[in-house]
Amino acid sequence: MLATSYISSQNSYIVDANVNTQSTSDFNNNESSIKIAINSNINKKTAITNNLAYEYDTFVYKQAEVNHFSEMNSLNRIAYNFEVEHAINAKTKFILNANPVAGFQSNLNISDVIILGGIAVNHTFNVKNNLTIGLQRNTYFGSTEITPTVSFHHQVNSSLSYDLGFPATKLNYSNNTRNLFRFTSFITGSSYSFDKATYINDLNSDSRIEFSTLSSAIEFERNVDSNWYLKLQAGYDVNTKFEALDKNKNTLSEFNNSQGYKLSLGIKYKL
Repeated sequence: MLATSYISSQNSYIVDANVNTQSTSDFNNNESSIKIAINSNINKKTAITNNLAYEYDTFVYKQAEVNHFSEMNSLNRIAYNFEVEHAINAKTKFILNANPVAGFQSNLNISDVIILGGIAVNHTFNVKNNLTIGLQRNTYFGSTEITPTVSFHHQVNSSLSYDLGFPATKLNYSNNTRNLFRFTSFITGSSYSFDKATYINDLNSDSRIEFSTLSSAIEFERNVDSNWYLKLQAGYDVNTKFEALDKNKNTLSEFNNSQGYKLSLGIKYKL
């Protein structure tokens, strides 16, 4: 991370750790994650962000027979995101990000890494409104695809703002400088190599697990002091895609259309 980051005197550092639990009709999922971000202003026109995240998921299946999923009770994901924002003029800026991601079961190999990322343009209309339009190579729907993205931001007043678009829509409300309430609805997805797949002939080293879901959540964030924040989130996931695929993209097993509640507790340090 440090090799690609220019550290200036105008930096901000964020460490964000979360513990999530989810229960659906087909499985229970527990997730632990930690993210480290360094934001740096190179000059008045250019800023960069280095972001490194790690997630660990464990699963308990409720069905008597889960076929290929019986071998998949844990997943790991390491993601690095390097983003550059450059102001073209006073109202328009160009955004470029590169996002290598490795999703795997237990053994990390170079073949597990997929390169994601994209480009976007942000235009500010006035002090209350701005629009971001872009293209991302991502795994919003489980598989790796190039997808258009859009986000319209409106600042209603000093306490209330919203962002409308894809893959996320947000409503933010702050009743004072220490409390933030947020409602979000977003599509998220990920892809993992199936490195225990040799136990059955139908699977091989090219097999993958693909996951995506539509999630809605209410979040409360409390600024405990000038650096520490506590977060509590409660949400509900629907339209879940959870599939094991062979090298030809044939579906071997699936837990599609699962839905269930999700709870999250987190702590964030910002300097």
